Amino acid sequence: LCPSSGLCWSSASLLLFLQVNQRNITAKYGDNVTLPCRTHFSLYYPIEVEWSKTDQKSDQVVFFQRYGRVEDKLQSPFFRKRVHLLYRRNRDVSLVLENVTTNDTGTYECRVEYRGGKRRKRSILKTKPSTLAPQWLPLLLLQLLRL
Repeated sequence: LCPSSGLCWSSASLLLFLQVNQRNITAKYGDNVTLPCRTHFSLYYPIEVEWSKTDQKSDQVVFFQRYGRVEDKLQSPFFRKRVHLLYRRNRDVSLVLENVTTNDTGTYECRVEYRGGKRRKRSILKTKPSTLAPQWLPLLLLQLLRL
């Protein structure tokens, strides 16, 4: 197509499939949580798998893998050693986020590129403080009441 500006533009892409889904997930402080991401195409060898946190001024790379190799240099230090992929089946590139904190609250996006297509999916993670009291707390309260 050549608009009235006289500039001609064309694009060729291997994009066969693009879908954005969203899922809300709630976790407590200290929990491990799985952020789901599945594709409709077989992923024997995904070219790239990227998870990013997208609600910041600039996106944070949570996890990045290219040709099966994790690229730690591209990953935000905040997420290092707390995330890994959960390969349950060949179409599943869900992310496991360990030891959740309130700073993890936000919107996460999974992007998968593979031979012949791409896929994106969003998950919203909400954290809440743990409501569990230490096991010794009732005993301490009982001791204080006896005083």
